[in-house]
Amino acid sequence: MKHKLFWTSLLALAMLAACAGEPGDISGGQSGTSVSASGPGDSASDSSALKEGEISQPEDYFDLVFDTSQDQGKLTARYLYLQTIYGTGKEAVTTGDSAVYTSPDGMVMLVDCGNVPGGQEVTNQLLAMGVDKIDVLVLSHPHADHVGGFVTVADNFEIGQVYVNGHEYDSGTYRAMMEKIEELSLPCEVLEAGDAFSLGEEVQVQVFGPTPGDTEEVAGGYLDANDGSIAMRLTYGQSSFWTSGDLYITGEQALTETYGQDIASDVVKMNHHGKDTSNGKDFVQAMSPKIAVGMFDSVASRTVAMRYIAGGAEVFYNSTDGAIRVSTAGDGVYDVQIQKIRDVAVLPDAPSEGHIVIS
Repeated sequence: MKHKLFWTSLLALAMLAACAGEPGDISGGQSGTSVSASGPGDSASDSSALKEGEISQPEDYFDLVFDTSQDQGKLTARYLYLQTIYGTGKEAVTTGDSAVYTSPDGMVMLVDCGNVPGGQEVTNQLLAMGVDKIDVLVLSHPHADHVGGFVTVADNFEIGQVYVNGHEYDSGTYRAMMEKIEELSLPCEVLEAGDAFSLGEEVQVQVFGPTPGDTEEVAGGYLDANDGSIAMRLTYGQSSFWTSGDLYITGEQALTETYGQDIASDVVKMNHHGKDTSNGKDFVQAMSPKIAVGMFDSVASRTVAMRYIAGGAEVFYNSTDGAIRVSTAGDGVYDVQIQKIRDVAVLPDAPSEGHIVIS
C-alpha cells in the first residue's frame, strides 16, 4: 500500500531546500532547489570528470539499483545520478538528464546523455548494468545538458536507433552529436506528436510532442527550444512512465489542452529538472502521478515538490537519493530502490535499505 507523506516530511523537504539555497532558483527558476539549466555548452570537459569504470562516492545501495537480475518480465526505469558541472557563471553547464528504460524482454532505451563530462558517468552506470547495446536512444532536445554526453556514449555502445526532435541547434555540442551520428552511420529519425514505436514486444511508446511545425517555430524564435522537447509516454499493462525533457509551463498547457487526462502517467520525470518554470498545476493534475522524479543535484523548487506531494505522489531527487530505480510488472505497482539514504527524512518511515513499494 502506498505510503503517505506527513507534514513533518514536508517540513524536512523545505529545510533541505533551504540548506541548498535561498527560495530563489539557483539556476534560473524562482523557487527552490533541483534544477538544470540549458547552457550553451561548448566548453571542454572538466578535468575532474570520471574515468571509465569509476563510480563517485557515496555508493551506498548502488549495486541494488543497478542489479538487473530481477528485470526480466518488468519495465524498469533507472534515473541516473550525474554529478559533474563544468564551466562558470552563465557559461556553466549543469548535470542534466539521463534515464535508461529496460523492457520486460531486455530491450534498452536511453533518454538523454547528460552534459559532456556526464557522458562518462552515463557510460559507467550502463556498464554496471551489463549493457552492451542501446537499442533506442532518444535525445529530447539539443541543449548541452541533455546531448553533451552523446559522443562518449556512442563511442562505448552499439546503438540501434537514434530519435531527435528536429531542432538544428547552433552549438558545438549539437554539431559534435550530429557528426558522431554521421560518422557511425546511425539510423536517425525525427519524432513528432502522433508517432509511436515499440520497445520490445510489450512496451508501447506514444509521442505527444513536439507537434508538427514546432521546429520551425523554434528556429524562428517564436517558441522556446525547451518547448520543443520530445514528450513520450511508455505503457506496459496497467503501468505508465512519462518523460518530456525541459518542457516549460507553456508547452505543458498545450499538452493538457490537447490531450487532457490522456497523458496521465504513474511515474513522471519532472520537467526542466523540477524547476517552477515547469510542472504547473494543470500539468501535475493531468498527470496524477504516483511517483515524481527530479533529476539534478539539488531540489529545484519547494513549490513544485509540494505540488506533486499534494497530488498524492512520492517524490524522489537525484540530489538526495542518488540513482533511482523504478520497476513494475505492469500491474500498477512500483518497486523503488534508491542509491543513497537521505540525510533528512523526506520520505516517511525511512525505507529500509532505500527500498519502498508504491501502489
